[in-house]
Amino acid sequence: MKLSIDQKCLLAIPILMLVFGYAFGGVTDGLKSFDNPKPAPEIDLPDLSGISHRLSDLEGKVVVINFWASWCTPCVRELPALERLKDRLESSGGTVLAVNAGESLSQIKRFLKRRPTTLLVLRDEKSEASSDWKVSSMPTTFVVDASGRVVMRVVGETLWDEQALMDRIQGYR
Repeated sequence: MKLSIDQKCLLAIPILMLVFGYAFGGVTDGLKSFDNPKPAPEIDLPDLSGISHRLSDLEGKVVVINFWASWCTPCVRELPALERLKDRLESSGGTVLAVNAGESLSQIKRFLKRRPTTLLVLRDEKSEASSDWKVSSMPTTFVVDASGRVVMRVVGETLWDEQALMDRIQGYR
């Protein structure tokens, strides 16, 4: 069966849409909003200085929780966008927590020496919080609303700079 040029173009359009959507980090790929949000599991983890941070202490704020690891290339690629999201959220009383899963303090510090960040990095060395949050792949990011409920989960690398996504997250105040 021989296809005309017009037919070939029609076949190429959906393929190109998929390729460009993936290449430019289409936000909706791994995004799931919850119709009946449940209370967020507690997080009580140390930062790089050993100071403990609890999610419940942030009640009243929108909190974006990103589970990541230094060996995870998509995790590393999305860190700058998460920093920009943090800057936007902080102006309206929200924040971003970067939970490193399964790595030692020395591994995390070695990585951050090469790739500094302004994100609050929490250590989940035994992956207990990752387990509580049912993280099965990285990066996985959750949005917790001001009432302490998990309202959104995103699996995979995401362009957190997209205005529609930022507006949506800020709407959970």
